[in-house]
Amino acid sequence: MRLPVVAIIGRPNVGKSTLFNRLLRRRQAVTAELPGVTRDRSYARAEWAGKEFYLVDTGGFMPESQVDMDRRVTAQAQAALFEADLILLVTDARVGLQEIDHHLADLIRRRGVPALHVVNKADNDAWDLEATEQTRLGLGDIFPVAAESGRGTGDMLDRLVSLLPEGSEDKTDSIRVAILGRPNVGKSSLVNALLGSERIVVSSEPGTTRDAIDTDLEYEGTRFTLVDTAGLRKRAKVEEDIEYFTTLRTIQALNRADVAVLMIEADANLTAQDAHIGAQIIEAGKGMVVAVNKWDLLKDEDHKKADRFLLELKDRAHFLEFAPVVFISALSSWHVRRVLDKAMLVRREMDKRIGTSELNQFLADVIERRPPPAIQGKAVRIYYITQPQAGPAKFILFSSHPELITDAYKRFVHNQLRERWEFSGVPIYISARPRG
Repeated sequence: MRLPVVAIIGRPNVGKSTLFNRLLRRRQAVTAELPGVTRDRSYARAEWAGKEFYLVDTGGFMPESQVDMDRRVTAQAQAALFEADLILLVTDARVGLQEIDHHLADLIRRRGVPALHVVNKADNDAWDLEATEQTRLGLGDIFPVAAESGRGTGDMLDRLVSLLPEGSEDKTDSIRVAILGRPNVGKSSLVNALLGSERIVVSSEPGTTRDAIDTDLEYEGTRFTLVDTAGLRKRAKVEEDIEYFTTLRTIQALNRADVAVLMIEADANLTAQDAHIGAQIIEAGKGMVVAVNKWDLLKDEDHKKADRFLLELKDRAHFLEFAPVVFISALSSWHVRRVLDKAMLVRREMDKRIGTSELNQFLADVIERRPPPAIQGKAVRIYYITQPQAGPAKFILFSSHPELITDAYKRFVHNQLRERWEFSGVPIYISARPRG
């Protein structure tokens, strides 16, 4: 599913990042009472009234500044404006309209996409009245809000989701495989090796692939759609507008995929950034295959080297240990077809659904082996378990006190599920509810 993009635009210090955090209902963007705090854009999935979208926080718009950093931030804000499906123009109720606000309104009108004029720092009815004077900006109805407290944001969100375009979904009978990893790890080389031809430009310079490129392939009677994506970078290094939105499109490509191949480098071992990308795959609920690239020196007798690498993988990112691992050399095409073999396996595992009767016999065995601990003097009983969803696998424990089932016990059930049914490469989510 390609989710719509909502960009928050405005001049410095009008409260864009505070609004971003408020709409996400969590603190993600760094905020301070100083202009220019937001330099690299921040983005996150948001949801309101059952509709999901990407929310983008941008730096302050300063088109007249001659300072190099200000010019970069402004260029990135302009890129957000032209990438978005809907724009939130934020102004300040207490300062009133400025020349930059009018300039931004003109850009939005030329862009021709839906926009909402959000007047921030309207903390009470008196400031609401002050905010109404800003209708002369000419963007239609205004929405006075106080991002700090959340005042007025609900009405604004109701209007926002009513204007959002529907997300587009790819409906094919192929297995969609997104190839993810740090820049220059060999993603395009892997696609070329799988296709056996130079269908994608390959370069040793990171950032050659600016957008997701879908390529169809048939292997062993199965259709695949390979998605080669730009390298995911640390946010501090995303300095150009084109780089930033490449990252956003990569996340969108992940959300359209069935299975993600996380490529890591053998000579770099497992980096924190590799682990972070793996966490993004799990959060998106996608199947995962880990491809260790540049393993050119590995011979059949080098099993100990591979075993050591797998031990490090589990030690540094234990949440990745459920994913099948293949050792490849994309440059020489060594073992690259194993990536597709594992992707087919994981796709089958994504469809795995366990019957309720079988699950509850499993649950009885688990509880007999290790019952849930009593909490605060209360005995915690788990009555039954169900699997309401496959791909990813979601399980619900129905309990007398679901709020008292510890994360440690959920992890224990999680591990037992894998031991019994494996779910190779498939994220497993466990929640608890009261018995209805």
